Amino acid sequence: MPQLFLAEKFLRTVNPSQFIVKNSSTVLAVGLLSVMPLTVSALPSALNPNDFTEAFYDDFTYTDASNQPALNPLYWNIEDDDTINNPNRGALMDPTAVVAGAGTVTLYTYTDSGTHYSGNINTTDKVHSNFGYYEAYIRWDQLHGGVAAAYWIMPGSTPGSDPATGQEIDIIELRNERRARFYSDGLANNSGTIIPLDDRLHFGLHWDGYNTHQNSLWGTVFPKGVGNTLVDGNFHKYGLLWTPDLYVVYFDDVEVFRAPKPYRAFDSNNPSSIPADVVDPLLPLPGSSGWYYEGDLSSTSSVDEGWLASDKDGYTSEVYYPSSGLVRNPTSAVKFSNEKAVSYAMSRVILSLEVRAPGNPSVHTEGQDGWVGDIPSGGYGALGTAANNKMTVDWVRYYSLNSLTGAQSASATNSIPGTIDATDYDNGGQGVAIFERDGSGSAGVDTGTYSGGDYVITDQREWLEYTLSTPQPGYYLMYLEMANPVSPTGLTNGEINDERSTIKASVGNVVIGSASVDLSTETAFADKLRRHLISDIPYLQSGDIINVEAVNNSQISLAGLHFDYLGNAVAFAEAEDGALTGVFSGNTDSYLTGFNAYDSNEAPDYVHGTATYTGLTLPNWDDEDATLFLAYSGAYNSNKNPNLTVEVNGNPITVDVAFDDPHFAIGGHEWNFYRIQTVAVPAAYLQSGGNTVEVIANNVNNQGLRLDWLCLGATVTLPPSSGMTVELEAEDAAVFGDSGNEAYYGTHANAHGPNNGYVDGLNKANAGLQWTNVQASTGTVQLVIHYATTGSGVTKTLEVNGTVVDDSVSFPATSGNNDFSGAVTVNGVTLAGSDTIKIYRDLSAPGSNTGSLRVDYIEIIGVVPVDETVEAETGSLFGDSGNEAYVGTHGNASNGAFVDGLNKMNAGATVSLPSVPAGQYDITLGYATTSLTCNKTVEVNGSVVNAALDFPATSANNDFSGTVTLSGVTLTGSGDTLTVWRDPAVSGSNPGSLRLDYIQVQN
Repeated sequence: MPQLFLAEKFLRTVNPSQFIVKNSSTVLAVGLLSVMPLTVSALPSALNPNDFTEAFYDDFTYTDASNQPALNPLYWNIEDDDTINNPNRGALMDPTAVVAGAGTVTLYTYTDSGTHYSGNINTTDKVHSNFGYYEAYIRWDQLHGGVAAAYWIMPGSTPGSDPATGQEIDIIELRNERRARFYSDGLANNSGTIIPLDDRLHFGLHWDGYNTHQNSLWGTVFPKGVGNTLVDGNFHKYGLLWTPDLYVVYFDDVEVFRAPKPYRAFDSNNPSSIPADVVDPLLPLPGSSGWYYEGDLSSTSSVDEGWLASDKDGYTSEVYYPSSGLVRNPTSAVKFSNEKAVSYAMSRVILSLEVRAPGNPSVHTEGQDGWVGDIPSGGYGALGTAANNKMTVDWVRYYSLNSLTGAQSASATNSIPGTIDATDYDNGGQGVAIFERDGSGSAGVDTGTYSGGDYVITDQREWLEYTLSTPQPGYYLMYLEMANPVSPTGLTNGEINDERSTIKASVGNVVIGSASVDLSTETAFADKLRRHLISDIPYLQSGDIINVEAVNNSQISLAGLHFDYLGNAVAFAEAEDGALTGVFSGNTDSYLTGFNAYDSNEAPDYVHGTATYTGLTLPNWDDEDATLFLAYSGAYNSNKNPNLTVEVNGNPITVDVAFDDPHFAIGGHEWNFYRIQTVAVPAAYLQSGGNTVEVIANNVNNQGLRLDWLCLGATVTLPPSSGMTVELEAEDAAVFGDSGNEAYYGTHANAHGPNNGYVDGLNKANAGLQWTNVQASTGTVQLVIHYATTGSGVTKTLEVNGTVVDDSVSFPATSGNNDFSGAVTVNGVTLAGSDTIKIYRDLSAPGSNTGSLRVDYIEIIGVVPVDETVEAETGSLFGDSGNEAYVGTHGNASNGAFVDGLNKMNAGATVSLPSVPAGQYDITLGYATTSLTCNKTVEVNGSVVNAALDFPATSANNDFSGTVTLSGVTLTGSGDTLTVWRDPAVSGSNPGSLRLDYIQVQN
């Protein structure tokens, strides 16, 4: 059953995307989900934080529907093996060996009735990534023989023959021990010797499969000193910088290894023996860093700036592992490769404990073969005992590289809804916007032509990216227009004979599904091109990046990416989750079938099969029409005319469903091809409290019909979304002005957005730019205008829906006309949901809106509803010595306490305000006073906002019903303070006794 997402995901794009929920046990109504800011982490000091953007983070604090700790199902799979299907594997990967805690996840190995079990979690088909910085915070409490523990990265399948198409990348692989026989380390006669390895951090790359042609690169470092171990019961940070040029490994933010590097042999016990020409300035010397280097990719002769690799023909060589405590020159069999073996593949993260199958420790055979030492004779004990291996992970993070994402831009408008031509992939080139298998560094993508237009040919792990633009942010169906090429080229016979070819689609780093074509029925191209539906339904908006990747070895011709709009509010249900009556059959774990069933005793009276779905609520629905979307498949039958009756809240609608392509009926493959039937639902059929949809089958012609899911979609007026930001590029607006003096478009590399555009010419009379039909939100928002100008005193008019919001918005000068760092915020802007926003020079405005201005883009930020209260007595009290303000108590006061003594000169209270988003707020002070004249000085963040705020008298000193409000107070959102005090510098010296009760912050 295809998966849809339950909550927000963190993406590599400018604007985060949200997803419809598909849940196998409940029907969920889903609206627009907000995405909170990502947690910021300190990168290693050698890395510049400005070079990175956090794109994925999980701190394992997710809880399930029962509020119990669990792995977030949007991010992680838990490996579950029914059988040991790997000849090297000596344990079943099992969910019981993965235990989520409150902020951690722990992987175990344990033994039950002679069978070993171990834990493995991974982001396969959920989150993928490539270049950037990866880190995890891991603790090993116990580690025993027979097991390899690892934090590693893998492409979608076994690494291929070209290292650029994917490698196993072991960021940290940790073993407790190994047998001396493994590798040619001069200890062949000591095959029974066990060498401890728990003090050694192993980094490794593997490609070209896992057989006799496997290539590998290994590096090992270990702490200086005797008795050190990584299995110390403490958390350590393990990091990897992966760029198109190299890999750099970090331990607790200190670099300990990098490749490629033309190393030569040296004795790690004697740092002075390291030749100066092979020491990288960024690579610490072993002695100074506290780390030794074991088998340092070394050679006795100089090599090119390439990679040390091993061609494992019959196990004749490996990157060398020396015996414990020694560093020796590699054997003569070790070979060097001039290829830059950097992977360009989209990959998944894995955390695992792997038990190796027992082998013959005295000879080099498949199986355990001494690589991880021996499985303890008694196994690993029952789950939770000290005999278990135990790996605990606190958090996992991934940062993308700004140098790559910033170099990417759309090559065409790529506007949706509609179809994007596959040849309109983004600008940026190899490793940025594309990966082309023909060779690392090549920017050319293979293309072809058919009667309907052009297509691109993708093969093993190639990927392309497309930056979207849309006037309709919302939920979309996505299709891939694709087929197999007429004559696949550049592939082996084994690759051509693969049964199916698949393309995986992602929004940023989030996988949203895949689509496949079948070689057995689609061996030609021109007459077999069609749209394949991607299973999951993303929320898309301008700036989102779609990634498409070929995930197996067979070529696919991709002609286009098609998007159909569902709406900005949806209600979704899996077909098999309805209340079923009549005779249904089939796989109720993924689809519903049996719509043509009948009772043979009552033929020709067919049983009316009915599937009922209740509680389908369209968020924020307000009498809008909707559309019902039905995802279905079925084998073509020329004698049948299938149809269903759909009732929405009791209102019947007849739906004809077509199996309209007999070519694909061969072998029943049409059943695996899903399409969408749309049904118009008038507003009169709907209701706001939740809708009931019944799908009724009463027709023998429905033979072979499979219903996958159904969804109500509508475009509704949305309320402000907490913190949600919509960006509007200036180049997407219309320009205007007096005839011959209109504003105009320009471009510069510093300007924001995929097209690097801006609007200029706003110094001309009545010239400006205007966005129409803006679908952001309703209610109060912040509007941030990004710009460049070298002028002084530059002002313009801002107008929303024909009403002037501000006729003198001030734009301070930036360092240059191409310095687009300028940003001004206009608070309190009210939107209706389909809005017109205009920025222009108004000759009737004060000062006639003078000055030259280049508008880059605007942000519309939904105001987060804030209503926070803080008690006055929590503040810091002050005053002249012996005359400080003080805390009093009374049952009428909020929380039973207040601040008194503010009639004393220099006495007051400084209160820390609640943490709120930056913006303007109303601040209300609750108090009591019987003084007929009572005023105090109020400061926010050290600046006076009212020098003599008046507090009218209440009925008694213990009548805390008094309130005064300061409107439009600007808060920074971080560390804001409010001070109320008697300031002797103020005229009248703030007289009157005041009992300050609480401070309330609202917007």
